[in-house]
Amino acid sequence: MKKKVFFIFVAFLILVVISFSLSSAITSDIEDSYKKKETMIVGFSGAINEPITNSQLLFKRNNVDVPLEYDIKNVGGKYYLWAIAPENENNYSLIINDISTTESGVNRKINYSREFIVTNESADYYIRPGFIISNEDFEVKINSDLNTKQDISVSFPSDRIVSIYPGVNSIYFKNELSGSNLIYIKVGIYTLPAYIIGTKIDSGETNGNSSKTNNVSRRLIINPEKIKSTVLFNEKKTYSFRVDPEYAASDVYLDYDRNIFSIEPDARFNFRENEPFYYNLTVKNYPDNESLSETIYLRSGNDSYPLYFEVIFTEKSEDVSTTYENSDGSVLTGARCSEIPGVVCSASEICSSTAVSSLDGPCCTTICQQKKSSGGSSVWGYVLFGILILILVAVWFWYKNKGGNRVSLANAVTTGPKNFD
Repeated sequence: MKKKVFFIFVAFLILVVISFSLSSAITSDIEDSYKKKETMIVGFSGAINEPITNSQLLFKRNNVDVPLEYDIKNVGGKYYLWAIAPENENNYSLIINDISTTESGVNRKINYSREFIVTNESADYYIRPGFIISNEDFEVKINSDLNTKQDISVSFPSDRIVSIYPGVNSIYFKNELSGSNLIYIKVGIYTLPAYIIGTKIDSGETNGNSSKTNNVSRRLIINPEKIKSTVLFNEKKTYSFRVDPEYAASDVYLDYDRNIFSIEPDARFNFRENEPFYYNLTVKNYPDNESLSETIYLRSGNDSYPLYFEVIFTEKSEDVSTTYENSDGSVLTGARCSEIPGVVCSASEICSSTAVSSLDGPCCTTICQQKKSSGGSSVWGYVLFGILILILVAVWFWYKNKGGNRVSLANAVTTGPKNFD
């Protein structure tokens, strides 16, 4: 009986060691505590295969839903959440349901949960929004709960000092950038991630002389050129596509039926040469018949580039699928990795074959394997492995001594140590 209990204990220690060596597929930089009404700005890392929407988020206090003002979006390739912390001191939980991710090379949906504390202190001021996605001038609202004026520093478009007063304040930011920019803007005590599409376009000047780019045989490439999807009736699904500009282009926009589609971002943009631009497309209203076939056009001056979109409706979940294609019917390298099909290896993994390009990053169509690294995580792995070896050696010596002396643990305790005087 004691032998069985001992082996169960050893097995438990081994499981603990193994669990410490594994890392979560999704991590965040959420703080352990926040002040009352402080603006929470949280970044998420890991393989996120499908867009995260506000409907997937919950804030709870002792299993009771807490309504907060918040938003979550992909800001320049990384998901960020901002929220105004609760006004009451207590323990809270952030929960994100049904995150599509990759764990150990397998696509699956997980629930993310993290606890945090709201202290008894109140923030001097809070801001909204907590991140920026803009192709034009923008503003940030600051709510100050102080009774006097306060000066804060702002880092965009240049370093400056701004005075805020009790109540609601607006800080305006002028967009004078060109191209696509992922930057971090300091607003007082807060740092806002910002994905800003500039309003300017490169002049193309060389050696002081202005020269117009020759766009003959060069174009704006839509990636993919055709999306074909089979979905369940009334299923809301988001599709991603990108534009690969072979030349700098100004005043580019999408021409489509806004009664049927919702496309973000939806505005006129200036594209820089060889800098990809990403869009998300959602079908708002489905027709009454069993299919939908529409063409979306990317307009630039006198040039037009089509994106063909086809949807077939089904009642069978096994028929649900999506393919991204080139105009010649070949599968596009810019498809979602899960639809190629394949998986996006984590930072600690490497694909056993050559990964192909996808909208989610390098896509592995075989197996993700652990990298051989001398980094910090590997060091901890060696330490944990050493602990495991020591445990096994200790067990071996214990049983060896027990077998040689034929003295049970119970007898040793009862008789006590022998006197060798």
